[in-house]
Amino acid sequence: MLHYKETSDTYHVICSCGQTYPIAKPDLLDQLTCGVCGKVIKITKENLLKPNETATAIYRKLKNTPPIERIIEGVRLIKEGKHEHAIPLFHSIVDEIQPIREAFYGLGYCYYKDKKYLDSLLFLGIAVYLGHPHAHTLFDKVKTILKINENNTHNLPAE
Repeated sequence: MLHYKETSDTYHVICSCGQTYPIAKPDLLDQLTCGVCGKVIKITKENLLKPNETATAIYRKLKNTPPIERIIEGVRLIKEGKHEHAIPLFHSIVDEIQPIREAFYGLGYCYYKDKKYLDSLLFLGIAVYLGHPHAHTLFDKVKTILKINENNTHNLPAE
């Protein structure tokens, strides 16, 4: 049996039974057989995860949908108190280099709920810049938590 050592460049293929398999170069392989259920897995963009992509069922279901659908689902998850599941959806939009203010606000909000205030500040700042209507309020709240104000920014390097 061949063994492949996973690296940060490793892709993964997911079988319908849920088992995942690492592969080095998906363009060199069109199918493989699942060692758990015995099914032949045809490698498609729907069951192929790029390096560092999450394998959650919600993300896998929505990763190839338009950004607005991922935003709607992310907001739904936040309303249900499942903000940790919304993060990959919002990140997928940001990673596509799409300046959609709702995705940046969603990430800022999720990181705020996780008490990751520096990450929250970063994404909320971008959402403010992009003109999200609610971002400024939460941005100011995070700045207060981090004790950032106009008086203590004088030590920052001049541009």
